[in-house]
Amino acid sequence: MRKPKRNWSLATVVATTLMAAVGIGATSTAEAKTARNCFRDHLRDAIEINRARLPLYAELTNSESIPVSMKLIALEKLTLAASKVKSTYGIAVAPYRKAGVDILCENFVDMRQIPAFHDRYAAGAPDLSTFVQPHGSDIRKRIRVGLSKKGFPGAYAEAVKALRQIEDEPRFNCMLRHTLESIARIAAYAPNQEARAKRKGLPSPARISKELIEDHLIMLRQVMDLDWKAASIQASGVPILCQDVPPIQYSTAR
Repeated sequence: MRKPKRNWSLATVVATTLMAAVGIGATSTAEAKTARNCFRDHLRDAIEINRARLPLYAELTNSESIPVSMKLIALEKLTLAASKVKSTYGIAVAPYRKAGVDILCENFVDMRQIPAFHDRYAAGAPDLSTFVQPHGSDIRKRIRVGLSKKGFPGAYAEAVKALRQIEDEPRFNCMLRHTLESIARIAAYAPNQEARAKRKGLPSPARISKELIEDHLIMLRQVMDLDWKAASIQASGVPILCQDVPPIQYSTAR
């Protein structure tokens, strides 16, 4: 466990997101629009919600929260832009959606499920001296190795193991928790989605699920840095980030 460096910038986010965007399976924006896309809906809703909550947090924190909110929104906007040029989030999932195996809608939770806005943590403010983070590089490596050696159950097991490292203090590391829960959900749902696709006479969607997991891992550093920047605000009792993401059920596959 360590306290992370505070060395990320918007340029870092842009570079990382665009690298993901031009990776395996890049396609045109026109092609990507051929499929309904719950991932993009998720991001558009998140941007709208976080824009609305920005001034509320700013008032509570004497504007200290504005950089956190702005960076969160920037990350969401860049991820949305990247999704429009990557087939994983468009044309590649369309045949499965049409056959009733809606990979994106099953994996990404509706933003309408986020908690209501509250000024303060119900349990009181956490102690900033207890804020620590796991090593992001170790988490990435373990999940990638788990996926490579044991398939989706291996990735799931490693994501859950990482979640247990941060379960003792739910008021910190909220973006990391959200990302790991999303990885676990994708890994948990993938075998069932593959079986359903096979029954429909479709090729295995495993490559799509693997790319979704990898895209989460690529962004891990950025979400952990957001957690770092938010920690002092959270330690003042303001639940920024923690109440801005929906709960993710990941332990039961469809």
